[in-house]
Amino acid sequence: NNRFVRESPALNTKSISAVFLTCFWRRYHLFVLVNMSRRFEEADNRPVFVGNLDPYTTQREIERLFDRKGRIKRVEMKTGFAFVFYEDHRDARDAVKDYDGYEFGPSRRRLRVELARGDGLIKRREDDRRTEARNNPCETLFVVNFDPTKTRTKDLEKLFEEYGTLIRVEIKKNFAFVQFQTTEEATAAMRALDGHYVGDRQITVEFMARGSTKRSRSRTPSPRRSPPRRRRSLSRSPRSPPSPRGRSRSR
Repeated sequence: NNRFVRESPALNTKSISAVFLTCFWRRYHLFVLVNMSRRFEEADNRPVFVGNLDPYTTQREIERLFDRKGRIKRVEMKTGFAFVFYEDHRDARDAVKDYDGYEFGPSRRRLRVELARGDGLIKRREDDRRTEARNNPCETLFVVNFDPTKTRTKDLEKLFEEYGTLIRVEIKKNFAFVQFQTTEEATAAMRALDGHYVGDRQITVEFMARGSTKRSRSRTPSPRRSPPRRRRSLSRSPRSPPSPRGRSRSR
């Protein structure tokens, strides 16, 4: 009996360690399986990449072609390529199967059609950013999917000024920032113009994420201060050359 009492703590310790390791490995395998299933799900939801497009291809032409395979959520046009987002990933796979190498357009170019590459991380970050922007409306809008070769700042100003007082309109490559005086004005513009056609492209208009708004403001001067700064520089220009008398005094 005394021997059993002396050895029982060691036995209990081994038993506890074995149980702990068993629980740990079970949880680890469950974690791996969950993450693998998420990756497979994200891979299935990837958009369709459409390459080798004629530069003059319109969004409506892409929609008419790929809508034959299933319901499309949206099409993002770029210069020479596009992304097609389907509601059902099986339709996306059918489009890849049937349209890769398909002759399209007046020049009969052979399309390069495949599922967009990546493990879903970029898409997940973009979805998180859009969710944050929807939940935190602000006075600045993010505008994308217009044709950067044809769209000018004055075009966006004319489009958005109907909904309120514009503070700034700034185009950067293939996207733009439109800032209103109030959040209410920005909200009205977003509801009216999201999905609106500018030329032959359907633009996306959404609120700017708060963090992105702060970064964009830190990189560019405040639009409210810039006009006085320009006026002061213009007022100094006529008397910019110093007089000889002033130079002699400085010496």
